Amino acid sequence: IDLYTSTAQATSEDHASRVWEVSVSLKGEPLSVTLEFSVGFHFKYIYDQVLLKALKELSCYVQKQWQASEADRAARLKVIEQLGEKLEASESDRVALVELIQAHEKIFTGSLLGLLRYRRAIKKSMNTQRKNDAFPRQWADPQKLGVFTAEGKGAKEDESFAVSVPGASASQEIKDMSMKASGEKLPLISIVVPSFNQGRFLREALDSIFRQNYPHLEVIVMDGGSTDQSVDIIRKYEEGVALWVSEPDEGQSHAINKGFERSSGEIVAWINADDFYLPGAFEAIARAYQENPAASFYFGDGWRVDEDGRSKGGFFPDHHVCFDRIGLIFGLNYILQPATFINRNYFSKAGFLNPSLRYGMDTDLWIRLSGITPPEPVSAFLAASREYGVTKTSKGSFERVEELRRIAQDYSGLSMTPGTMCYFLDTFHRLVSDREDVYPKSFKRQVEIFWGETAKLMSNFGCRTDGFPMLSEPQGEKDKQ
Repeated sequence: IDLYTSTAQATSEDHASRVWEVSVSLKGEPLSVTLEFSVGFHFKYIYDQVLLKALKELSCYVQKQWQASEADRAARLKVIEQLGEKLEASESDRVALVELIQAHEKIFTGSLLGLLRYRRAIKKSMNTQRKNDAFPRQWADPQKLGVFTAEGKGAKEDESFAVSVPGASASQEIKDMSMKASGEKLPLISIVVPSFNQGRFLREALDSIFRQNYPHLEVIVMDGGSTDQSVDIIRKYEEGVALWVSEPDEGQSHAINKGFERSSGEIVAWINADDFYLPGAFEAIARAYQENPAASFYFGDGWRVDEDGRSKGGFFPDHHVCFDRIGLIFGLNYILQPATFINRNYFSKAGFLNPSLRYGMDTDLWIRLSGITPPEPVSAFLAASREYGVTKTSKGSFERVEELRRIAQDYSGLSMTPGTMCYFLDTFHRLVSDREDVYPKSFKRQVEIFWGETAKLMSNFGCRTDGFPMLSEPQGEKDKQ
Protein backbone atom coordinates (compact mmCIF):
# COMPACT_ATOMS: atom_id res chain seq x y z
CA ILE A 1 0.00 0.00 0.00
CA ASP A 2 1.43 3.35 -1.03
CA LEU A 3 -0.04 6.36 0.75
CA TYR A 4 1.17 9.86 0.14
CA THR A 5 -0.12 13.41 -0.17
CA SER A 6 0.70 16.40 -2.31
CA THR A 7 -0.36 20.00 -1.98
CA ALA A 8 -2.02 22.04 -4.71
CA GLN A 9 -2.66 25.78 -4.82
CA ALA A 10 -5.62 26.96 -2.75
CA THR A 11 -8.73 27.80 -4.73
CA SER A 12 -10.18 30.14 -2.09
CA GLU A 13 -8.82 32.33 0.66
CA ASP A 14 -9.13 29.94 3.58
CA HIS A 15 -8.96 26.51 1.99
CA ALA A 16 -6.14 24.40 0.66
CA SER A 17 -6.46 21.41 -1.62
CA ARG A 18 -4.93 18.04 -0.73
CA VAL A 19 -4.66 14.93 -2.83
CA TRP A 20 -4.48 11.51 -1.19
CA GLU A 21 -3.81 8.45 -3.29
CA VAL A 22 -3.98 4.79 -2.39
CA SER A 23 -2.55 2.34 -4.91
CA VAL A 24 -3.36 -1.35 -4.50
CA SER A 25 -2.76 -4.33 -6.72
CA LEU A 26 -5.30 -7.11 -7.11
CA LYS A 27 -4.23 -10.15 -9.15
CA GLY A 28 -1.85 -7.98 -11.10
CA GLU A 29 -4.56 -5.50 -12.03
CA PRO A 30 -3.83 -2.07 -10.53
CA LEU A 31 -6.70 -0.34 -8.78
CA SER A 32 -6.21 3.32 -7.92
CA VAL A 33 -8.52 5.64 -6.00
CA THR A 34 -7.65 9.33 -5.86
CA LEU A 35 -9.28 11.48 -3.21
CA GLU A 36 -9.31 15.26 -3.54
CA PHE A 37 -10.94 17.40 -0.87
CA SER A 38 -10.77 20.69 0.96
CA VAL A 39 -9.06 20.85 4.32
CA GLY A 40 -11.64 23.39 5.51
CA PHE A 41 -12.84 22.33 8.96
CA HIS A 42 -16.48 22.43 7.86
CA PHE A 43 -16.14 18.81 6.80
CA LYS A 44 -12.95 17.80 8.60
CA TYR A 45 -14.99 16.48 11.51
CA ILE A 46 -17.33 14.20 9.57
CA TYR A 47 -16.37 13.93 5.91
CA ASP A 48 -12.64 13.49 6.40
CA GLN A 49 -13.36 10.72 8.88
CA VAL A 50 -15.29 8.99 6.10
CA LEU A 51 -12.24 9.30 3.87
CA LEU A 52 -10.07 7.79 6.57
CA LYS A 53 -12.53 4.94 6.92
CA ALA A 54 -12.42 4.37 3.17
CA LEU A 55 -8.61 4.19 3.31
CA LYS A 56 -8.74 1.72 6.20
CA GLU A 57 -11.29 -0.46 4.45
CA LEU A 58 -9.24 -0.56 1.27
CA SER A 59 -6.33 -1.75 3.35
CA CYS A 60 -8.41 -4.43 5.09
CA TYR A 61 -9.60 -5.62 1.72
CA VAL A 62 -6.09 -6.06 0.33
CA GLN A 63 -4.63 -7.71 3.45
CA LYS A 64 -7.01 -10.66 3.60
CA GLN A 65 -8.46 -10.83 0.08
CA TRP A 66 -6.82 -14.19 -0.64
CA GLN A 67 -9.03 -15.83 1.99
CA ALA A 68 -12.25 -14.56 0.45
CA SER A 69 -14.33 -16.41 -2.09
CA GLU A 70 -14.41 -15.24 -5.70
CA ALA A 71 -17.93 -13.90 -5.12
CA ASP A 72 -16.75 -11.85 -2.15
CA ARG A 73 -13.87 -10.43 -4.15
CA ALA A 74 -16.17 -9.30 -6.91
CA ALA A 75 -18.57 -7.72 -4.44
CA ARG A 76 -15.79 -5.85 -2.68
CA LEU A 77 -14.27 -4.65 -5.93
CA LYS A 78 -17.65 -3.30 -7.02
CA VAL A 79 -18.09 -1.37 -3.78
CA ILE A 80 -14.55 0.05 -4.04
CA GLU A 81 -15.29 1.27 -7.54
CA GLN A 82 -18.47 2.92 -6.28
CA LEU A 83 -16.47 4.55 -3.50
CA GLY A 84 -14.00 5.92 -6.03
CA GLU A 85 -16.84 7.53 -7.94
CA LYS A 86 -18.43 9.02 -4.85
CA LEU A 87 -15.17 10.37 -3.46
CA GLU A 88 -14.82 12.53 -6.55
CA ALA A 89 -18.46 13.60 -6.51
CA SER A 90 -19.88 16.92 -5.42
CA GLU A 91 -20.35 17.87 -1.77
CA SER A 92 -24.05 17.08 -1.98
CA ASP A 93 -23.19 13.43 -2.64
CA ARG A 94 -21.18 12.99 0.54
CA VAL A 95 -24.23 11.83 2.48
CA ALA A 96 -24.67 9.12 -0.14
CA LEU A 97 -21.05 8.12 0.42
CA VAL A 98 -21.66 7.64 4.13
CA GLU A 99 -24.73 5.53 3.40
CA LEU A 100 -22.78 3.47 0.87
CA ILE A 101 -20.08 2.65 3.39
CA GLN A 102 -22.56 1.79 6.12
CA ALA A 103 -24.59 -0.39 3.76
CA HIS A 104 -21.51 -2.51 2.98
CA GLU A 105 -19.94 -2.68 6.43
CA LYS A 106 -20.16 -6.46 6.57
CA ILE A 107 -18.34 -6.77 3.27
CA PHE A 108 -15.68 -4.33 4.38
CA THR A 109 -15.00 -5.57 7.91
CA GLY A 110 -11.31 -6.47 7.82
CA SER A 111 -9.18 -8.75 9.94
CA LEU A 112 -7.20 -7.69 12.98
CA LEU A 113 -3.99 -8.54 11.12
CA GLY A 114 -5.03 -6.26 8.29
CA LEU A 115 -5.60 -3.39 10.69
CA LEU A 116 -2.21 -3.95 12.28
CA ARG A 117 -0.51 -3.83 8.91
CA TYR A 118 -2.41 -0.67 8.03
CA ARG A 119 -1.24 0.88 11.29
CA ARG A 120 2.40 0.17 10.37
CA ALA A 121 1.91 1.58 6.86
CA ILE A 122 0.43 4.79 8.24
CA LYS A 123 3.28 5.20 10.75
CA LYS A 124 5.84 4.71 8.00
CA SER A 125 4.10 7.29 5.83
CA MET A 126 3.90 9.74 8.71
CA ASN A 127 7.61 9.41 9.46
CA THR A 128 8.64 9.99 5.84
CA GLN A 129 6.44 13.07 5.51
CA ARG A 130 7.11 14.67 8.90
CA LYS A 131 9.67 17.14 7.55
CA ASN A 132 7.20 18.56 5.06
CA ASP A 133 5.47 21.50 6.76
CA ALA A 134 2.62 21.38 4.26
CA PHE A 135 1.72 17.81 5.17
CA PRO A 136 -1.28 17.66 7.55
CA ARG A 137 0.31 15.26 10.04
CA GLN A 138 -2.82 14.86 12.12
CA TRP A 139 -4.46 12.79 9.36
CA ALA A 140 -1.61 10.26 9.44
CA ASP A 141 -1.32 10.30 13.24
CA PRO A 142 -2.61 6.94 14.54
CA GLN A 143 -3.72 8.63 17.76
CA LYS A 144 -6.00 10.85 15.67
CA LEU A 145 -7.81 7.69 14.63
CA GLY A 146 -8.04 6.30 18.16
CA VAL A 147 -5.51 3.67 19.19
CA PHE A 148 -5.59 0.85 21.72
CA THR A 149 -2.95 -1.77 22.52
CA ALA A 150 -3.93 -5.22 21.28
CA GLU A 151 -2.79 -8.64 22.36
CA GLY A 152 -3.45 -12.00 20.75
CA LYS A 153 -5.18 -12.47 17.40
CA GLY A 154 -1.76 -12.48 15.76
CA ALA A 155 -0.73 -9.10 17.22
CA LYS A 156 2.55 -8.64 19.01
CA GLU A 157 2.42 -7.22 22.51
CA ASP A 158 3.58 -3.75 21.48
CA GLU A 159 1.43 -3.43 18.39
CA SER A 160 -1.77 -1.42 18.15
CA PHE A 161 -4.43 -0.76 15.61
CA ALA A 162 -6.69 2.10 14.61
CA VAL A 163 -10.37 1.99 15.48
CA SER A 164 -13.50 4.08 15.95
CA VAL A 165 -15.12 5.94 13.13
CA PRO A 166 -18.25 7.79 14.35
CA GLY A 167 -21.48 6.03 13.66
CA ALA A 168 -19.95 2.90 12.13
CA SER A 169 -21.12 -0.35 13.70
CA ALA A 170 -18.36 -2.37 12.05
CA SER A 171 -15.75 -0.12 13.62
CA GLN A 172 -17.58 -0.48 16.94
CA GLU A 173 -17.21 -4.26 16.68
CA ILE A 174 -13.48 -3.88 16.08
CA LYS A 175 -13.24 -1.47 19.02
CA ASP A 176 -15.00 -3.97 21.28
CA MET A 177 -12.41 -6.56 20.21
CA SER A 178 -9.65 -4.18 21.26
CA MET A 179 -11.19 -3.60 24.67
CA LYS A 180 -11.44 -7.31 25.32
CA ALA A 181 -7.92 -7.87 24.05
CA SER A 182 -6.41 -5.14 26.22
CA GLY A 183 -7.60 -6.76 29.43
CA GLU A 184 -7.91 -3.31 31.00
CA LYS A 185 -11.00 -1.71 32.49
CA LEU A 186 -11.82 1.56 30.80
CA PRO A 187 -12.44 4.50 33.13
CA LEU A 188 -15.82 6.18 33.38
CA ILE A 189 -15.67 9.60 31.72
CA SER A 190 -18.12 12.28 32.87
CA ILE A 191 -18.77 15.20 30.52
CA VAL A 192 -20.57 18.33 31.75
CA VAL A 193 -22.08 20.56 29.04
CA PRO A 194 -22.95 24.08 30.25
CA SER A 195 -25.19 26.01 27.88
CA PHE A 196 -27.30 29.14 27.71
CA ASN A 197 -29.12 30.03 24.51
CA GLN A 198 -26.57 28.11 22.44
CA GLY A 199 -29.10 26.01 20.55
CA ARG A 200 -27.50 26.62 17.19
CA PHE A 201 -24.31 24.89 18.39
CA LEU A 202 -25.62 22.50 21.07
CA ARG A 203 -26.56 19.66 18.73
CA GLU A 204 -23.05 19.52 17.26
CA ALA A 205 -21.50 19.46 20.73
CA LEU A 206 -23.74 16.59 21.88
CA ASP A 207 -23.24 14.68 18.64
CA SER A 208 -19.48 14.93 19.09
CA ILE A 209 -19.83 13.32 22.52
CA PHE A 210 -22.06 10.40 21.57
CA ARG A 211 -20.28 9.67 18.28
CA GLN A 212 -17.19 8.81 20.30
CA ASN A 213 -18.89 5.42 20.86
CA TYR A 214 -17.15 5.30 24.22
CA PRO A 215 -18.78 2.57 26.37
CA HIS A 216 -18.30 4.10 29.86
CA LEU A 217 -19.75 7.58 29.52
CA GLU A 218 -21.79 9.91 31.71
CA VAL A 219 -23.21 13.07 30.12
CA ILE A 220 -24.67 15.90 32.19
CA VAL A 221 -26.20 18.98 30.54
CA MET A 222 -26.57 22.13 32.65
CA ASP A 223 -28.74 24.63 30.78
CA GLY A 224 -29.12 28.08 32.29
CA GLY A 225 -32.80 28.47 31.46
CA SER A 226 -32.47 29.00 27.71
CA THR A 227 -35.30 30.61 25.77
CA ASP A 228 -34.19 29.33 22.34
CA GLN A 229 -34.46 25.77 20.97
CA SER A 230 -31.92 24.35 23.46
CA VAL A 231 -34.39 22.43 25.63
CA ASP A 232 -36.01 20.78 22.60
CA ILE A 233 -32.56 19.69 21.42
CA ILE A 234 -31.63 18.30 24.84
CA ARG A 235 -34.86 16.28 24.99
CA LYS A 236 -33.87 14.49 21.78
CA TYR A 237 -30.77 13.19 23.58
CA GLU A 238 -32.50 12.25 26.86
CA GLU A 239 -31.90 8.55 26.38
CA GLY A 240 -28.13 9.02 26.46
CA VAL A 241 -27.97 11.88 28.97
CA ALA A 242 -27.56 10.90 32.62
CA LEU A 243 -28.94 14.20 33.93
CA TRP A 244 -30.04 17.55 32.56
CA VAL A 245 -31.61 20.65 34.02
CA SER A 246 -32.77 23.95 32.57
CA GLU A 247 -32.84 26.58 35.29
CA PRO A 248 -31.21 29.93 36.07
CA ASP A 249 -27.71 29.74 37.54
CA GLU A 250 -25.14 32.14 38.92
CA GLY A 251 -22.84 32.01 35.91
CA GLN A 252 -20.85 29.50 33.90
CA SER A 253 -18.55 28.37 36.73
CA HIS A 254 -21.53 27.79 39.01
CA ALA A 255 -23.33 25.76 36.32
CA ILE A 256 -20.25 23.62 35.64
CA ASN A 257 -19.68 23.02 39.35
CA LYS A 258 -23.29 21.84 39.75
CA GLY A 259 -22.62 19.31 37.02
CA PHE A 260 -19.34 18.21 38.61
CA GLU A 261 -21.08 17.67 41.96
CA ARG A 262 -23.55 15.29 40.31
CA SER A 263 -20.94 13.41 38.25
CA SER A 264 -19.32 10.12 39.22
CA GLY A 265 -16.62 9.56 36.57
CA GLU A 266 -12.99 8.77 37.28
CA ILE A 267 -12.27 11.36 34.61
CA VAL A 268 -14.33 14.55 34.40
CA ALA A 269 -14.40 17.36 31.87
CA TRP A 270 -16.59 20.15 30.62
CA ILE A 271 -17.16 21.33 27.10
CA ASN A 272 -18.98 24.52 26.22
CA ALA A 273 -21.95 24.14 23.89
CA ASP A 274 -20.19 25.99 21.07
CA ASP A 275 -17.14 23.71 21.11
CA PHE A 276 -16.98 20.05 20.11
CA TYR A 277 -14.85 16.92 20.45
CA LEU A 278 -12.94 15.28 17.64
CA PRO A 279 -13.27 11.55 16.86
CA GLY A 280 -11.20 9.25 19.08
CA ALA A 281 -10.77 11.84 21.85
CA PHE A 282 -12.17 9.75 24.70
CA GLU A 283 -10.19 6.66 23.69
CA ALA A 284 -6.97 8.68 23.64
CA ILE A 285 -7.72 10.06 27.11
CA ALA A 286 -8.65 6.63 28.47
CA ARG A 287 -5.33 5.27 27.20
CA ALA A 288 -3.43 8.16 28.80
CA TYR A 289 -5.23 7.55 32.09
CA GLN A 290 -4.39 3.85 32.01
CA GLU A 291 -0.75 4.61 31.34
CA ASN A 292 -0.48 7.36 33.96
CA PRO A 293 -3.32 7.29 36.52
CA ALA A 294 -1.31 9.64 38.78
CA ALA A 295 -1.60 12.69 36.49
CA SER A 296 -3.70 15.57 37.78
CA PHE A 297 -5.24 16.20 34.38
CA TYR A 298 -4.80 15.19 30.73
CA PHE A 299 -4.66 17.72 27.92
CA GLY A 300 -4.13 17.48 24.19
CA ASP A 301 -4.08 19.41 20.97
CA GLY A 302 -7.02 20.62 18.95
CA TRP A 303 -8.29 22.99 16.32
CA ARG A 304 -9.27 26.64 16.45
CA VAL A 305 -12.36 27.14 14.30
CA ASP A 306 -14.55 30.09 13.39
CA GLU A 307 -18.27 30.54 13.98
CA ASP A 308 -19.15 28.30 11.03
CA GLY A 309 -16.70 25.56 12.03
CA ARG A 310 -14.04 26.41 9.44
CA SER A 311 -10.49 25.80 10.55
CA LYS A 312 -8.38 28.76 11.64
CA GLY A 313 -5.43 26.48 12.40
CA GLY A 314 -4.11 24.00 14.94
CA PHE A 315 -3.71 25.06 18.56
CA PHE A 316 -0.25 23.86 19.63
CA PRO A 317 2.56 24.98 17.28
CA ASP A 318 3.91 21.98 15.36
CA HIS A 319 1.62 19.72 17.42
CA HIS A 320 4.13 20.08 20.26
CA VAL A 321 2.00 19.28 23.34
CA CYS A 322 3.94 19.77 26.59
CA PHE A 323 3.62 21.41 30.00
CA ASP A 324 5.56 23.91 32.11
CA ARG A 325 3.89 25.19 35.27
CA ILE A 326 6.17 28.21 35.67
CA GLY A 327 5.38 29.22 32.10
CA LEU A 328 1.67 28.87 32.83
CA ILE A 329 1.93 31.20 35.82
CA PHE A 330 4.23 33.87 34.39
CA GLY A 331 3.21 33.54 30.73
CA LEU A 332 -0.06 32.79 28.95
CA ASN A 333 -2.65 30.06 29.36
CA TYR A 334 -1.61 27.59 26.65
CA ILE A 335 -3.97 24.79 27.79
CA LEU A 336 -6.85 24.18 25.36
CA GLN A 337 -9.81 23.86 27.73
CA PRO A 338 -12.15 21.64 25.63
CA ALA A 339 -9.21 19.26 25.05
CA THR A 340 -8.59 18.87 28.80
CA PHE A 341 -9.84 16.08 31.10
CA ILE A 342 -9.41 16.02 34.89
CA ASN A 343 -8.47 13.16 37.20
CA ARG A 344 -11.18 13.08 39.87
CA ASN A 345 -8.72 11.94 42.55
CA TYR A 346 -6.96 15.31 42.34
CA PHE A 347 -10.04 17.33 41.47
CA SER A 348 -11.41 16.66 44.94
CA LYS A 349 -8.13 17.85 46.48
CA ALA A 350 -7.80 21.02 44.39
CA GLY A 351 -11.46 21.96 44.52
CA PHE A 352 -13.87 22.81 41.73
CA LEU A 353 -13.92 25.97 39.63
CA ASN A 354 -13.79 29.30 41.47
CA PRO A 355 -17.38 30.60 40.95
CA SER A 356 -16.25 34.22 41.34
CA LEU A 357 -14.22 33.98 38.12
CA ARG A 358 -15.79 34.62 34.71
CA TYR A 359 -12.86 34.46 32.29
CA GLY A 360 -9.89 32.75 33.90
CA MET A 361 -11.50 29.95 35.90
CA ASP A 362 -9.75 27.34 33.76
CA THR A 363 -6.35 29.04 34.14
CA ASP A 364 -6.83 29.10 37.92
CA LEU A 365 -7.85 25.42 37.97
CA TRP A 366 -4.89 24.22 35.85
CA ILE A 367 -2.45 26.03 38.16
CA ARG A 368 -4.06 24.56 41.29
CA LEU A 369 -4.16 21.03 39.90
CA SER A 370 -0.59 21.09 38.59
CA GLY A 371 0.53 22.34 42.01
CA ILE A 372 -0.52 18.95 43.43
CA THR A 373 1.03 16.75 40.74
CA PRO A 374 2.00 17.29 37.08
CA PRO A 375 -0.53 16.72 34.29
CA GLU A 376 -0.10 14.37 31.33
CA PRO A 377 0.23 15.88 27.83
CA VAL A 378 -1.55 13.79 25.18
CA SER A 379 -0.20 14.03 21.64
CA ALA A 380 -3.56 13.79 19.89
CA PHE A 381 -6.14 16.14 18.41
CA LEU A 382 -9.01 16.00 20.89
CA ALA A 383 -11.32 18.98 20.43
CA ALA A 384 -12.19 22.09 18.46
CA SER A 385 -12.53 25.50 20.11
CA ARG A 386 -14.85 27.93 18.37
CA GLU A 387 -13.57 31.52 18.23
CA TYR A 388 -15.88 34.28 17.09
CA GLY A 389 -16.96 37.79 18.02
CA VAL A 390 -19.63 37.08 20.63
CA THR A 391 -17.76 34.52 22.74
CA LYS A 392 -17.07 35.47 26.32
CA THR A 393 -13.32 35.44 25.73
CA SER A 394 -13.64 37.78 22.73
CA LYS A 395 -15.99 40.22 24.50
CA GLY A 396 -14.15 40.30 27.82
CA SER A 397 -11.84 43.18 26.91
CA PHE A 398 -10.06 44.88 29.84
CA GLU A 399 -12.35 43.24 32.40
CA ARG A 400 -10.93 39.88 31.29
CA VAL A 401 -7.37 41.22 31.43
CA GLU A 402 -7.85 42.44 35.00
CA GLU A 403 -9.20 39.07 36.15
CA LEU A 404 -6.26 37.25 34.55
CA ARG A 405 -3.89 39.76 36.18
CA ARG A 406 -5.31 38.97 39.64
CA ILE A 407 -4.99 35.22 39.05
CA ALA A 408 -1.35 35.54 37.94
CA GLN A 409 -0.60 37.77 40.93
CA ASP A 410 -2.05 35.20 43.34
CA TYR A 411 0.40 32.54 42.17
CA SER A 412 3.43 34.58 41.11
CA GLY A 413 3.51 37.36 43.68
CA LEU A 414 3.92 39.89 40.82
CA SER A 415 1.28 42.52 40.22
CA MET A 416 2.06 42.32 36.48
CA THR A 417 3.67 39.27 34.88
CA PRO A 418 5.00 39.29 31.30
CA GLY A 419 2.06 37.15 30.28
CA THR A 420 -0.48 39.50 31.84
CA MET A 421 1.17 42.46 30.14
CA CYS A 422 0.86 40.61 26.82
CA TYR A 423 -2.86 40.04 27.48
CA PHE A 424 -3.20 43.77 28.14
CA LEU A 425 -1.23 44.80 25.05
CA ASP A 426 -3.22 42.42 22.86
CA THR A 427 -6.46 44.01 24.03
CA PHE A 428 -5.03 47.52 23.85
CA HIS A 429 -3.70 46.91 20.35
CA ARG A 430 -7.20 46.01 19.16
CA LEU A 431 -8.54 49.22 20.65
CA VAL A 432 -5.78 51.26 19.00
CA SER A 433 -6.45 49.56 15.65
CA ASP A 434 -10.18 50.34 15.88
CA ARG A 435 -9.73 53.99 16.85
CA GLU A 436 -7.29 55.54 14.44
CA ASP A 437 -9.04 58.84 15.04
CA VAL A 438 -7.51 58.81 18.53
CA TYR A 439 -4.38 56.69 18.09
CA PRO A 440 -2.25 57.44 14.98
CA LYS A 441 -0.43 54.66 13.14
CA SER A 442 2.90 55.79 14.56
CA PHE A 443 1.58 55.17 18.07
CA LYS A 444 0.23 51.78 17.04
CA ARG A 445 3.70 50.86 15.81
CA GLN A 446 5.22 51.79 19.18
CA VAL A 447 2.66 49.59 20.94
CA GLU A 448 3.64 46.69 18.67
CA ILE A 449 7.33 47.19 19.42
CA PHE A 450 6.70 47.25 23.17
CA TRP A 451 4.45 44.19 22.85
CA GLY A 452 7.19 42.30 21.01
CA GLU A 453 9.80 43.15 23.63
CA THR A 454 7.43 42.11 26.43
CA ALA A 455 6.74 38.76 24.72
CA LYS A 456 10.48 38.04 24.66
CA LEU A 457 10.52 38.16 28.47
CA MET A 458 8.48 34.93 28.58
CA SER A 459 11.58 33.04 27.43
CA ASN A 460 12.88 33.59 30.98
CA PHE A 461 10.04 31.34 32.14
CA GLY A 462 10.42 28.54 29.59
CA CYS A 463 7.99 29.88 26.97
CA ARG A 464 8.12 31.08 23.41
CA THR A 465 7.03 34.57 22.49
CA ASP A 466 3.55 33.20 21.72
CA GLY A 467 3.29 31.76 25.25
CA PHE A 468 3.67 28.07 24.40
CA PRO A 469 6.30 26.04 26.31
CA MET A 470 9.68 25.34 24.75
CA LEU A 471 10.06 22.07 26.65
CA SER A 472 10.43 18.83 24.73
CA GLU A 473 8.74 16.80 27.45
CA PRO A 474 7.00 17.29 30.80
CA GLN A 475 9.40 18.28 33.55
CA GLY A 476 8.11 16.06 36.34
CA GLU A 477 9.12 17.37 39.70
CA LYS A 478 10.20 20.69 38.23
CA ASP A 479 6.58 21.43 37.40
CA LYS A 480 5.68 21.18 41.07
CA GLN A 481 8.02 23.97 42.10
